[in-house]
Amino acid sequence: MIIPSEFKKILEKNQKLNGIVDYTLSQFGTILRENNLYFFEEYTDHGIQHVESVLESTVRITPAETIDSFLKEDSSSIAIYILGTILHDIGMHLTPAGFYKLISGENDDLRIIEIDLKTWKELWNDYLDEARRFGDNEKKKIFGNKDWIFRVPEIDNKDKLTGEDKKLIGEFIRRHHPRIAHEIGLKGFPVQDGYISFASELDFELRNLSGLLARSHGLNIRSLFYYLENKFQDTWSKPFNIEIIYLMVLLRISDYFQIDVSRTPNIIVKLKSFNSPVSQNEFFKHLDVKYVQPFNKDPETLVIHCEPRNSSIFIKLKELFSDIQMELDTSWAVLGEIYGKDSQEKQPKLAFRRIKANIDNTKEYSKKVNYIPEKIVFNVSNELPKLLIGPLYGNDPTYGVRELLQNAVDSCREREFLEGSKYKGEVKISFYQDEEEYFFKIDDNGLGMNLDIIKNFFLEVGSSLRKSAIWKKNFSNIEGHSKIQRSGKFGIGVLASFLIGNEIQLESRDSNSSKGLSFKTDLNSEQIEITRIDKDSVGTSITIKIKKEILNEFNESSYRFDKWYKQDNPKVTFIDKTDSFSKLGVKNKTPGFSDALSKIWREFKDVKYNKIIWTYDSKFCKGDSFYRKQSQKTGKFIVNGILIPEIKRFGFDEVSLPYISVFDFDGNLPLSLSRNNLDGGNIPFKKQLLIEIHNDIIAKLLCIELSLPTDLSEFESKTFYHPAIGSVDLILSKEGYILRNKFFIDKNSDKTLLHFLPKKKFNKLKDFDLKNAFMHISDPNDIAMSYYQSEANISNYNKGAKLYIDKLMYEKLFDDNYNRYAIGVKRDHKIIKSNENFVELAYKYKDAKEFELKELEENLKECNCIIESKLYDLKDHYREYTDASILKSLLDKYFMDFGVIPYKFSERKSKFSLAFQELEYYIKKYSA
Repeated sequence: MIIPSEFKKILEKNQKLNGIVDYTLSQFGTILRENNLYFFEEYTDHGIQHVESVLESTVRITPAETIDSFLKEDSSSIAIYILGTILHDIGMHLTPAGFYKLISGENDDLRIIEIDLKTWKELWNDYLDEARRFGDNEKKKIFGNKDWIFRVPEIDNKDKLTGEDKKLIGEFIRRHHPRIAHEIGLKGFPVQDGYISFASELDFELRNLSGLLARSHGLNIRSLFYYLENKFQDTWSKPFNIEIIYLMVLLRISDYFQIDVSRTPNIIVKLKSFNSPVSQNEFFKHLDVKYVQPFNKDPETLVIHCEPRNSSIFIKLKELFSDIQMELDTSWAVLGEIYGKDSQEKQPKLAFRRIKANIDNTKEYSKKVNYIPEKIVFNVSNELPKLLIGPLYGNDPTYGVRELLQNAVDSCREREFLEGSKYKGEVKISFYQDEEEYFFKIDDNGLGMNLDIIKNFFLEVGSSLRKSAIWKKNFSNIEGHSKIQRSGKFGIGVLASFLIGNEIQLESRDSNSSKGLSFKTDLNSEQIEITRIDKDSVGTSITIKIKKEILNEFNESSYRFDKWYKQDNPKVTFIDKTDSFSKLGVKNKTPGFSDALSKIWREFKDVKYNKIIWTYDSKFCKGDSFYRKQSQKTGKFIVNGILIPEIKRFGFDEVSLPYISVFDFDGNLPLSLSRNNLDGGNIPFKKQLLIEIHNDIIAKLLCIELSLPTDLSEFESKTFYHPAIGSVDLILSKEGYILRNKFFIDKNSDKTLLHFLPKKKFNKLKDFDLKNAFMHISDPNDIAMSYYQSEANISNYNKGAKLYIDKLMYEKLFDDNYNRYAIGVKRDHKIIKSNENFVELAYKYKDAKEFELKELEENLKECNCIIESKLYDLKDHYREYTDASILKSLLDKYFMDFGVIPYKFSERKSKFSLAFQELEYYIKKYSA
């Protein structure tokens, strides 16, 4: 490794230090020369050339008079500087074995409490927690792939480290390589079998200074002052006569300017930034700097000439030159603080104070290129929030209450998570009048907001707190999943508050502060002034002045402002001091996530959601005129306790929607921006929920207490009721019962059915032998001729039928002078038997011997007619709907070839053992 002659001459004045430096260069030169960056495959400029370039840069930025008057006899400072330069990037050369030593705690004895708050193991675990929560931007920058999936690298086995593992570890090393450099200076470079000593002949405290110098290039210099003062007391700025502060300044500036002496006087500058996770190959590739040279009118100014090839590189260079200028300004300020009291000749200096680039004058430079050299991106107008409110929420103030309420609820849940069961969350919403003015106010005792949250999340439209690193750290688990319910998702809640009124006043105190913060604003405010206030309790209060007309709009809204939140924790109370509302609040609350479920609730799992519970209980579900069957009940759709109002049903020809409560901690449910519906309107777990509902229907069907009376005079018509499908007829036989449904009808298609159509004054049947047939009784009614033509029209029966009917009515129906019955039936029917009162006739009915007129005559006196047919022709009372296949597949699975449900419960359990086994969860509810 080549040491600049200016430094070499000074170093050789101390043979011991010269020997130590030479020996260290020979040892670590091998590592640097190989430039084997195991964890940085895309990085190339951290080898021996880089170190030589930094040293050469140092000579160029150090005025000759400073070397002559300040460093000429200071071999110790020169030795420390060369060693610190070797160390400053050496951490990037860490091997898997060395990294494992680090994380395993073998360097914990080197930890400096004043600087290092955590051990390497703690830092690594924190980093893994952060990595689990990486957003798309971090994934793209580090891995080049936003679809990267987190996994914990097996750091104890090099062969199992993937390319992405290396990049993950590399980013950790990059962030902490200044500390690694310091520790290598103290203990050596970690390898498989131990450590390669660094400058072992040098006194420990001097090695500590060389390591501290290396560490300083990645820190704010002033941040190290406390450590130096604490360790070296009065000599802290020049410990052991080492000009440590000046050396720190030189290293950080030289690390920006790596000068190729072969191109003097046109200096080639390689510019780099360790704070960027972008590959240095890519970084260097696009930095079109052509040369740098001193400005002849001002030797303390460097002129940089560059030719950025596009606007993106132009912006990068402008930002980089600005950073360099800031670094120069800071460095000169630090030198002034430390050496300002010394005489001029004893004050060390830098060769340059300023940089000047040919692209500084953007307007002039734009004339030389074909692109527009400006930073041009999408900008959001301050008017956008005003434009968004109306279309998004329909100018309905109830949505303003909802958004503020869910923010308050979220805050209470966060505080409860941190403080435990001793904390009880409360939200209070009140309307009040002060003289002629009306106000809306919402108070919560939640976690409260600090200045950062107010500025960067509450007031920044589209910025969601739950997506921030600090929120994820506090409320996410090691897999990156949220530990708590949280409704806030889009970061647009503050907009909705302006639906209530034009001006909001906020007061908040977070749980870590003794003071609160307050501000007042409207959508036209050019500046929001936030002031510190005395606030007794932790939490947030928002007050909005409202117009009296808004109170009426609340009452006229499609969705009541007091019915958004359905859970009981935190507790939400409503206070109306304006006498504008009645019966405020939700009467029937849904269970919270940790609450025990009563028997009215069902629960099922979906991997995307923490829990889904549902019910058809009448407390939560009401009749819905939308459905053709009025007995169906429909519920609501709740997410994390908040109503999603436009999800009201599955569809027209489907089972009705139950009352559903989804616990979605991670916010996976695809809510629309307005939070009133789901994107596309479809429930993601619809199929699974329909399976659960049909399982419940089958369980209830299997648990009916039912029997066929031995004396049929006691027979009553039976129906099966489930709120999802309404009332469905049950068809009974001696063997058992079936649901009036296609599955059961198909299983018993060749069985005989007796269908009684009783008169309005019908009392009860007379006993008769039902034989092997099924029977069904319609509702009593005195039917008109048209009803006979439809309900008693045996031409509708594909397998034919027999009709038992009053003789007078027969003559009217079959009168050739009228078209009351189909011509084919008139022509082809056969009268089996008749008497003076009744007729038994058959049409295309092959099996006409099971019943005879004399067996049914007594009952026929009480009926409009009796129809004997095959069950095949019974109309399916349970309508076919979009997902009818779900019910059929479940009935096929659990009932198989058994087409009749026995009356005895023990027989049911024996026949349908699989159903009783797999549906035990549902059956318990109905068999209890």
